[in-house]
Amino acid sequence: MQLEEAHLSQRILPSRIVRRWKPSEQPGVPPSRKSRWCVRGDKDPDLLDLVRHAPTVTTATLAVVLQIAASMGWEAAIGDLRNAFMQSDQLQRPAGRLFCRQPRGCLPGKDPRQLIEILAGAYGLGDAPAHWRKSLKKVLFSLQLRQSALDPCVFKWHQGDQLGGLLVVEVDDLFAVGNDQFFQVMEQLQQRFQFGKFVRLRNESQGAAFNGRRIQQSRDFSFQIDMEKFVTERLKEVPLEKGRAAQSTSEATEDEKELARAAIGSLTWAAKEGRPDAAATASLVASSLSKLRVQDILDLNRCIRNVRNHPDLQLRVQSIPLESLCWGVVTDARVTPTLQRANLKERMQSYHTMRRY
Repeated sequence: MQLEEAHLSQRILPSRIVRRWKPSEQPGVPPSRKSRWCVRGDKDPDLLDLVRHAPTVTTATLAVVLQIAASMGWEAAIGDLRNAFMQSDQLQRPAGRLFCRQPRGCLPGKDPRQLIEILAGAYGLGDAPAHWRKSLKKVLFSLQLRQSALDPCVFKWHQGDQLGGLLVVEVDDLFAVGNDQFFQVMEQLQQRFQFGKFVRLRNESQGAAFNGRRIQQSRDFSFQIDMEKFVTERLKEVPLEKGRAAQSTSEATEDEKELARAAIGSLTWAAKEGRPDAAATASLVASSLSKLRVQDILDLNRCIRNVRNHPDLQLRVQSIPLESLCWGVVTDARVTPTLQRANLKERMQSYHTMRRY
């Protein structure tokens, strides 16, 4: 009644408990049960007016961070925050307060008629990732970290005029590299937020997962990256009916195209993150989707089979001394001598920028 009188009845959202299997970090380890209370953000009256931009780190950026850490002789750590969105600052909407109904079965000790006021970035809200990122950035800035101009997901920490550490933010997952003083700063971050884990990679014999890949760090500070868990548990061939392989020139059915599209998506992800040996087939078959034939599916399945036969292949990031690092450029475009000289000048400027980074 009070909400109706205050014209807030349209600001009451439904909610539900979402239960799922949470994948484990290591290959062969079974998933665990996980439950999460989620708000129906699709019913949010402010949805079209929300700031929802929350960038994620690119594969190229992470590769640069890994190389800097290996060359600088820095340790690396991976952390994730527990119920990160609910650790964000108070949620303030210009249109007014926001509420939700209890999920089916109600919350322990609550009357089913009671409403819950949403005071933080609840899971399911369209602006929850952006609001969490804003809250985290405020704390990082207070710890004297600065956002990189090259990638908004990377934060730098300096000791005087020397770079002392880098922090990669992937929503509620963190990848930290730096010297001993930088990890003292990370301890302050752990005092501010509640973490589910924060592990030093050189102490983890099997490495740890970050954004779909497993990363290990050797005693010489070099890194190994593999996609073994994803390859063995998520990458599947496209099933074909018996005798279908003999019809290699036939056009694929709609069901086969749908299954192939999902398989190509999985293969492309694996190729981008840690299995570049699959990139060519993934790209070629993807370009044939509009007129997909059985032979294309056979080629796709052959590539998936080859990747699965060698699930432990790794990318290695070597601890090359900084003074020995150099830039390489690969292009399939014809470059004129004038443009080549201009590009060389730009690359030299980029090199000096990288040294400052």
